[in-house]
Amino acid sequence: MIAWDGQPAEEELAAIREWVNRPEIYLSEDQLQRIYDFPAGSVWDFFLNVLDVRKIPTTAERIETGFDSYLAMYNFTPEQADVLRKIKNVFVANISAGGKVDVDAIFANPIYARLIGEFEEVNGKFDGRLREVVADMQKAFLKAA
Repeated sequence: MIAWDGQPAEEELAAIREWVNRPEIYLSEDQLQRIYDFPAGSVWDFFLNVLDVRKIPTTAERIETGFDSYLAMYNFTPEQADVLRKIKNVFVANISAGGKVDVDAIFANPIYARLIGEFEEVNGKFDGRLREVVADMQKAFLKAA
């Protein structure tokens, strides 16, 4: 919320009233979804956000929600869940910074490879299906969005 140091001048209030009564900017639900990067958002969601009733979740929050649902759906071992959590953290860091990331990019990065492990070793923990598992995990991220 905006904190005001005082009252606006009468001419400022008049300008605000005029603007409110004659909007020249029209936003569709589709435009709002792109602006807020919230494809599942409805006009109602955006309205509640503007009124500070309910905040639109951030991309990181939506990824967390999708990840939690994904883990709950499958019977991963604790070791597999730990690896997926590290991969999810890489996604959050890169997506929040506006970047794109995939399995090849993760394991090509020496820092991520050191944190998560070498591709062949990690892929072995998933019976050679790491790419498939990560693709499914990404779908869960999108569903949460």
